[in-house]
Order: sequence, then C-alpha cells, then structure tokens
Amino acid sequence: EEERRRFVKEIVNRLQAAHMRGRFDKLVLLAAPAVLGVIRKTISGDLARTVIKEIPKGLIGQDQDKIHAQLVRSFALK
Repeated sequence: EEERRRFVKEIVNRLQAAHMRGRFDKLVLLAAPAVLGVIRKTISGDLARTVIKEIPKGLIGQDQDKIHAQLVRSFALK
C-alpha cells in the first residue's frame, strides 16, 4: 500500500509539472480501481480540474492496441 502511494505521488507530481508547463489542459485517468482511489486522494487544485474522465481498468500486461480499444469503448459509452 505504501509503495502504491509513493508511485501515485510521483506520477501526480510529474502530471502537475507537465500541466504547469502547459503540456495539457485535459486529462483522462485510466488505472486500476485501487490506484484511481489513491490518485483521487492525491490530486488537487488545477490538476484535478483538468480530469475529464476516469476509467477504472487494470491494464497490466495489455498491449497498446488493447489499451487503445479500451479508451475508444470508454469514450463511446459517454
């Protein structure tokens, strides 16, 4: 659990830095449900407001095509 929190904190810090540099203004979070829960607790402020969609899906071991297909399906169900 602690390792998961450290990992999420590092990712959120990198996303925050990229957002502050103007690299994006909308963010889709695609992660395992447990990881999304930690992200929700960690993310705040301007970065949190960029989140336009959360997709609770574990993707470990899936190739790029499967991940792309999951994103397409998720947005089609909008």
